[in-house]
Amino acid sequence: MKSKIIISILIFAAVFTACEKSDVAPDLSATVNPAQVVSTLNDTLVVYAGSPIEFQLSGTPDLLTFFSGEAGRNYANRSRVTADGTPKLDFRFNSNGVTANQMDVLASTNFKGVYDSISIKAAKWDTITPPDMKAYVSTNVIKRMSTIDLSKYGGGQPVFIAYRLVIKSSATSANPTLDSMQVRNYQTDGIVTPIVPDFTTTGAGMSFVTLSENSKWKLKGSGLSLWKLNGTTITVNTTKFDDATVVSPGFGPTDGRTHELWAVSKVLYLNSILPDAGVTIKDITQALANYNYTYAKAGIYTVTFVGASLGNTGINQTTTKSIILKVINKI
Repeated sequence: MKSKIIISILIFAAVFTACEKSDVAPDLSATVNPAQVVSTLNDTLVVYAGSPIEFQLSGTPDLLTFFSGEAGRNYANRSRVTADGTPKLDFRFNSNGVTANQMDVLASTNFKGVYDSISIKAAKWDTITPPDMKAYVSTNVIKRMSTIDLSKYGGGQPVFIAYRLVIKSSATSANPTLDSMQVRNYQTDGIVTPIVPDFTTTGAGMSFVTLSENSKWKLKGSGLSLWKLNGTTITVNTTKFDDATVVSPGFGPTDGRTHELWAVSKVLYLNSILPDAGVTIKDITQALANYNYTYAKAGIYTVTFVGASLGNTGINQTTTKSIILKVINKI
């Protein structure tokens, strides 16, 4: 019995010690190999661009994360989800030479996000079609569009972006295409950040709605047979209007009807960005005494190492160590 009591005390002590350790911030030391330091300016270490820099590390962190201080790797911006800048839209358009079709780019701040004809007609849409698009809309040449400045819709307000293709029944023998579509935030700190990764449902979330001035005209099925969406490309299959299995009633090339095909994004916030992130260079299974990194460009960078201790429910305490580097080019 006495031996069982002693064992229980030892187990309790071990568990208590482990829990106590997890509640304590880990020790962490980080320095630069003195042999690679060109000079010291107050608290700033001068090193060369293009040469590996050895960071010498010691301490007790279970996890260790490295922030280089470069764009997208700045510890100070690890929680930032918005940034000032100029949001812009880019894409290319190919009308395939059909002069009777019309393509416009539109934006709305009061669309309710209900993707039907009533809601689309009820919203106020600003035409933001670039002038050079109108200049060659009837040609069969793919040209890079001028960037559309969306600053008017920045500042954290919600906005929807839409493409509207107006087709006539006499112009259905072509498949107009939009490609290389990108919405990016050109930040004031010089970083260009994608606002959406693509135009699929996980990106800009394009939804397709078809309007017709003929109240008897109906689209069969989901209507997606008129559209082909692939990442950053949308193709409009206008030939489907000649297909009686897709539209009802079918129509001929001279009946004079006009149809609007809309591709409308989900709600976008044009000042949104992804937070800066570090690189995990050590986990609990390994020891790490040094880490090498090379800066390609001259500049001043705040390097930050974040050491973390692990408890029963994940990261418990962290310790940070920062080093200011002035990276210069070799003469």
